[in-house]
Amino acid sequence: MNKAIAMMITLFVGGALMIYSASRTLALLQMTLPTGQGDMAFLALAAFDGGLVAWVLTFMFGASGAYQRGIALLMIIVCLAGVIIGFGADSILGALNGGIIGTGAVDSSFGLTVVLATVAIIASNIAAVTAFHVLSPENRRRMQEETFSDHIEAAAFAKSNEAIPMLAAQLAEQLTASRMDRLHAKYQTMIANDDHATTTTKRADVLAARPVRRAVSSPVTSTPEVTSFRPAMLKVRRVVSSPVATLPDEPAEVETGSAVLPKARKTSAK
Repeated sequence: MNKAIAMMITLFVGGALMIYSASRTLALLQMTLPTGQGDMAFLALAAFDGGLVAWVLTFMFGASGAYQRGIALLMIIVCLAGVIIGFGADSILGALNGGIIGTGAVDSSFGLTVVLATVAIIASNIAAVTAFHVLSPENRRRMQEETFSDHIEAAAFAKSNEAIPMLAAQLAEQLTASRMDRLHAKYQTMIANDDHATTTTKRADVLAARPVRRAVSSPVTSTPEVTSFRPAMLKVRRVVSSPVATLPDEPAEVETGSAVLPKARKTSAK
């Protein structure tokens, strides 16, 4: 219970002081703006008191990873310095104008320092918000994967460049063979057509040169084919002992081809 009350008192004190510092910082920022644009100072206040609250909550609940926690912690320090510079510079200017310190004259170097400080604080907040989201663990993981993918793509491109000449030579051979096949088929067709045309022309010339035969009205008698049979000739050799008479007891020899046959005895008739 006591702890809760202490926390509530602390938060109340801190809130009240931040409202005071915010009002003084707002007055300082309005002095740096042109006439008629004083309302824009409320937006710039987000880099001072508003930025301090935002970065504290981010460091406690929103930051993950060393990079985000480091950025949040750094911006807590920057925004706290901006709050101090803002309400401190406005307090000094108010005291000068009230005659509390000096004669009321403001040194130009002081004004330049205040303007540069506000510019630096606002710019640092913009840069910190950008870096906080860029360096998130999810983004870093994705960037690492992209880097890995880039290395793979680069290696693949290098290998492809090495393989391009060999692949081009192979494809060139295939393309040349395909073109030669088409040309060969084309001219073979032309030759075949030319040969067919030449043969047709020659046949037409031969038919034109032949005389026309007229049909004969007289009937033609067909002679049947006669097949002749000539027996083998027999050579007869007679063996004669004398020129006058032939011995009856001597047989005659009949030769048929190479075989010799005995001839029948011849009886003489008186």
